[in-house]
Amino acid sequence: MRKPIKSPLYFEARFRIRGKVLESIMCPHCEKEGELYVRVARSPGENWAYDPTDSSSFVDIIGFDPKGAYLQTKPGDWVEADVICFGYLRRIRASAIELEGNSLASGSRKVGKVSIEDGRLVVDFSVFKVTLAAQSEEEMAKVLKGERIREGSFVETDCSVDIDVKTIGHRGGGTPERQSRHRRRS
Repeated sequence: MRKPIKSPLYFEARFRIRGKVLESIMCPHCEKEGELYVRVARSPGENWAYDPTDSSSFVDIIGFDPKGAYLQTKPGDWVEADVICFGYLRRIRASAIELEGNSLASGSRKVGKVSIEDGRLVVDFSVFKVTLAAQSEEEMAKVLKGERIREGSFVETDCSVDIDVKTIGHRGGGTPERQSRHRRRS
């Protein structure tokens, strides 16, 4: 088992998803919290649809549900939610962006590519981007030098993943777009 990542580069990234619930699980130990397993399009900015037979068109997001939506959702439901990823970054030797197991889950390793834009560190993990800034460009340069991170290098994280569900579209209604049209007519 790998040791957890600790470094001075802590981040929190939030992004919106819309996808299909594959599983909702209650914690068997405490029965007070749970997890959601949601399948989303790999590039949601272009289109929310994905092909379930083509694993390169989707990503599975498995995250802790702090507000109890796992009790209201069932497999097949569509949800719109905010995904919150938070953790530490550490430089590694790599040659490509990578998600372990084609899924975004707490504890799994994610490899991202670094770019520096306007004195800010931007890391692209393909599904989400992390942007870090310091009080000054000199301070950011000092931290990046200490961590040996520069433009084009790669970093990894084992960040935690939370899912904050905003809306639920129940089964039988098709895609989220069809469900919203159907609700307007009713």
